Amino acid sequence: MVAKFTGNVSRCSELEVQRYKNRLSEPLLDRIDLYVTMQEPSINDKTKYSSKQLHKKVIDAFILQKKRKQTNLNGKLSDKQINKFCKLDGESEIILQKAISNFNLSFRSINKVLKVARTIADLNANENITKQDLMQSLSYRKR
Repeated sequence: MVAKFTGNVSRCSELEVQRYKNRLSEPLLDRIDLYVTMQEPSINDKTKYSSKQLHKKVIDAFILQKKRKQTNLNGKLSDKQINKFCKLDGESEIILQKAISNFNLSFRSINKVLKVARTIADLNANENITKQDLMQSLSYRKR
């Protein structure tokens, strides 16, 4: 079933949407890096960064990856590269272990969380993945 949209409103009932979501398998959902719930923008919303500032942050993050001698971008890191480049500080390691236990994370999910956290750490110019970077990465997981 495909949701039918007219403007900004779906014609599907909540039950139909939930049935559709339930048909998606966990292995398929595991392959999605980020889940972000978007809200309708309001006239009073202000942006935190300009496009130019965001562009600079992305370029700086890319430069950090190159300085680490990464041959792949964060999203394409192999298991071996994840172990090498996705270093956690002490507090982050404890949080990751709790998340693995509490959310029953698969190996693939753990690697996705680490790669996203590495990217967030790069955007924040952090050498290692901090607690805040990891928590933000975990917040992008499907709930």
